[in-house]
Amino acid sequence: MRKPTLRRIIAFLVDMVIISIITSSLSSIKYINPSIDEYNKSYDELVEFLDNGLTAKDAGNILNSEKYKKLTYDLSYNNRYGYIITLVVTILYFVGFQYYTNGFTGGKKLMNIKVESQEGKLTIKSLLLRSLIVNSLITTLLNILAIFLLTKSSYMRVSMYIELLEMGLLFVTFGMILYREDGRGLHDLLAKTKVVFNK
Repeated sequence: MRKPTLRRIIAFLVDMVIISIITSSLSSIKYINPSIDEYNKSYDELVEFLDNGLTAKDAGNILNSEKYKKLTYDLSYNNRYGYIITLVVTILYFVGFQYYTNGFTGGKKLMNIKVESQEGKLTIKSLLLRSLIVNSLITTLLNILAIFLLTKSSYMRVSMYIELLEMGLLFVTFGMILYREDGRGLHDLLAKTKVVFNK
């Protein structure tokens, strides 16, 4: 059985561009994202700090400095609504839209592939389970909880582990897609789904 590995990767990248365009557009609307001005200010401060001091010689000192930690925390904190927007858009796109279109996203339609359930009809539950892993819903949710519930120092420690978890899940998932004979990733096994060529 031929597996659509390259098509899946291209479809994933196309879908990430679509999600990025939607989330950045929505995040720039002050009514939807009341902390956009604070986020932009934090972003500018971080860029200026890095532009003025980051050289190969002292990169380790700067990246471990209290000033850098404060600026990165401020950036994350002021992006808290952006994280929520990303979570909602990702669920609507990869769960709601994909359910409504019977296994297609924009990227999958372009690549002529689709998600199918191994147990009959696709369900909201199976698409949500897939998205927890491959679309980083679980780590986005953990990040939102951490930014709202933890102190600055606790958040900085926990966010590093959340990033490692996200990278690990994506690495394992794409590794499985590449090397498993059936091309199913961790998210497919969890949700009992598979990606197939559209007939």
